[in-house]
Amino acid sequence: MLEVAVGGGEFHSVLAKTPGLKSCVGVDLSAQMLARARKRLAGSGVALSGLCRANAMALPFSGAAFDILFNLYMMDLLLEEDVPAVLREFARVLSPGGRLIVLSMARQAEWVNAIWMWLYRRSPVMTGGCRPLPVAAMLEQSGWKINLREVISQGGFRSELLVAQWAPEKAQ
Repeated sequence: MLEVAVGGGEFHSVLAKTPGLKSCVGVDLSAQMLARARKRLAGSGVALSGLCRANAMALPFSGAAFDILFNLYMMDLLLEEDVPAVLREFARVLSPGGRLIVLSMARQAEWVNAIWMWLYRRSPVMTGGCRPLPVAAMLEQSGWKINLREVISQGGFRSELLVAQWAPEKAQ
């Protein structure tokens, strides 16, 4: 299992303890976030050697190395033109039939989305650099088959959960 954009390790600390899991690796571009993740995982029984610094567009793993790849709240931070390269890299490191699980910011209620995008265009820092992207469409255009698509609302904030498999014959 691979988690790309492990952040402070909140999810990774739970994921790595999945019963029967052979290997759990986490990567992040930010050395600062990896330091937070290592601190969180210290003494938890989770191998710190499973964390490393890496760019999602050039993952340091051989092809077909993972059966499952998690990516939580990273897509909404990327430049739109970088998403296809990231999705190709995800396809490269997943084994045939492997699953990609993406959680990203969804479009909010129209008035919330309008305010959010106004803030994002003025200063991306004010929105944490996040904005909703059409991730499902980007997956399909890049050759992924979506097996599950669900919008989840937490405290009124909407996220989109996608589970997909690489299916290059589906590329448009």
